Amino acid sequence: ELKGNIRVFLRVRPISAREEANGDVAAVSAVSALEAKIEGGKRYELDHVAGPSASQSEIFEEIEPLIRSCLDGYDVCVFAYGQTGSGKTYTMEGTPADRGITFRSLASLFREAESDYATSSYSFSCTMMEIYNDKVRDLLEPDAANPKPHDIRQGADGTPYVTDLERVNVSSTMDVMAVMRVGGAARKTGQTDMNATSSRSHLIFTITVTATSKTNAGRGEVTTSRLNLVDLAGSERLSKTNATGERLREARHINKSLSALGNCLNALAEKQQSATESKTAAKHAAHVPFRDCKLTHILSPCLGGDSKTLMFVHAGPAASDASESACTLEFASRVRNVSVTAARKN
Repeated sequence: ELKGNIRVFLRVRPISAREEANGDVAAVSAVSALEAKIEGGKRYELDHVAGPSASQSEIFEEIEPLIRSCLDGYDVCVFAYGQTGSGKTYTMEGTPADRGITFRSLASLFREAESDYATSSYSFSCTMMEIYNDKVRDLLEPDAANPKPHDIRQGADGTPYVTDLERVNVSSTMDVMAVMRVGGAARKTGQTDMNATSSRSHLIFTITVTATSKTNAGRGEVTTSRLNLVDLAGSERLSKTNATGERLREARHINKSLSALGNCLNALAEKQQSATESKTAAKHAAHVPFRDCKLTHILSPCLGGDSKTLMFVHAGPAASDASESACTLEFASRVRNVSVTAARKN
């Protein structure tokens, strides 16, 4: 069970041909399955560390039990976080020959649902949105020339949701991948000096699972759970990306929203620290500023709610990126120290 803290995994990608050609050497490494280090710097303890040789299947094996718990009625959220070009989208999407977490997660869900046919029936639907320059864009919008406006509202249970998103019913992994191809083609990307196809937005793909019990004890009981797969835009040091014009504007929005995410995590940690000290301190604990940006507002249930949450942090290995990788690992350590409510079935 994922209880207590947000789990934090680290993946260090291999050094690239471009980095080698520039005379770069590896400075970030996996010391063990639980520890990473930066040459000449600190060591960092995490919940799992995958080095450059880790395969996509090995990565997924580590998180498959978490993904499957979505069928048991738990909300699950997986974030991919890291500097631009650190391998986030590869981990999430992979290639047609070597699929990433998204495809493998969906295949696992549909497989499990089929094997559980005797006790439950399942239906699946999905939405796909991006947050671009702090605006929500529906990537499945059928009329892209005249897109519907989207607001963030509070549901009856207090959970935020985005209005008027196109929802697509799916019944197989191939159905979902077809939907994701449509959405992926609409996502904002652009070239920077750090990444030829840099994602310029935060991507949130949500598959909603509705389970109906067939057993005598729970016949007809319906539960709804969600799997959120989040590919965050890469953090950027503007002096390295040489962004100008529209790219610069995008980068500022990306960095601002990632900073807001960090602020929320800091406030959560302070709030929990105050709660352990006294009731009075807890009462006056820091407000968690989830509403400072669309990203944190939409994902607040994953950070301070009842979800099972995994932050998949990515670091580039090159010595030239060591300072950015250190910032990423410091962020990972901070996230790991944030306690969340024990995950609850819906």
